Amino acid sequence: MKIAFGTVIYKESFLYLTDYAKSINSQDTTEFDLLLLNDNLDNGEVQHLISYFDTHVHLWNGKAGSLPSELRVELIKRAKKLGYDLLVLGDFDDTFSENRISKIQSRYEKNVAFYYNELYYSDRLKSFFETLPAQTHEIDSILECNYLGLSNTAINLNAISYELIEKLNVSNGPIFDWFMYSVLLMEGCKGIKVDRCKTYYRIHENNVAGEISNTLDAVHKEIEVKLMHYEHLKTLYPEFARLLRLYEKLRDRLDDSKFDIFPLVKETNDFWWGNLKLGQIGDGTFEIQRQGN
Repeated sequence: MKIAFGTVIYKESFLYLTDYAKSINSQDTTEFDLLLLNDNLDNGEVQHLISYFDTHVHLWNGKAGSLPSELRVELIKRAKKLGYDLLVLGDFDDTFSENRISKIQSRYEKNVAFYYNELYYSDRLKSFFETLPAQTHEIDSILECNYLGLSNTAINLNAISYELIEKLNVSNGPIFDWFMYSVLLMEGCKGIKVDRCKTYYRIHENNVAGEISNTLDAVHKEIEVKLMHYEHLKTLYPEFARLLRLYEKLRDRLDDSKFDIFPLVKETNDFWWGNLKLGQIGDGTFEIQRQGN
């Protein structure tokens, strides 16, 4: 089996190079290559970076001005063109248990398109999610929330086509991970959890998702994220139009000082973008009731 560990590298996370490299060099298998797609590092920084790694490094420059989502699509496409069977994904600002690659490799099945593992806080021995499902086979699992990130997942490149990869270019928003795995599930792909390996997630101000919270600001951000997410998905799958309309109606009600959103917020939410679940409510829920009606 031909395995790659793939990461997009960029200046904003260059200060985490030492931790990232130590984590890659400490893997308990050497049977993998490191694919690094350079977003904006200069030549000096690139040469400095390469010197940190013990494994074979395949590094290339991304197209100038590319969006983060476009860089991720390019990384996946390049890995497939190079003939890799398994692409383990990891962010440049995170670290990983030393058995992450080998554990995912041990669970490889030709009919399983993606794999996901536990996410832990980088600064303490605590799981980020309370629990993860053993398998993810239906879009309903991540319809209005997400636990599949670009640092705790891996892709079976033999299970996805170039045509499917091209569909990922529809997204130009910041939440590419959620979009990508939604597309895979809509196309009939299936995923499984890999136990006893971890990604250590670094929380900082540049995180798009970051810490899970149900504050008013967090709920407002979730609505905006979901509006972008469902708009992109609707381009490929018209069945997402209803969810898009519901969140549009909810957004329009936020300007009403008498409207209280918190009865809609879930008391317990363990995943990104999961405070609000509107899929099973009536289409007229957010219509303004006028006197005389």
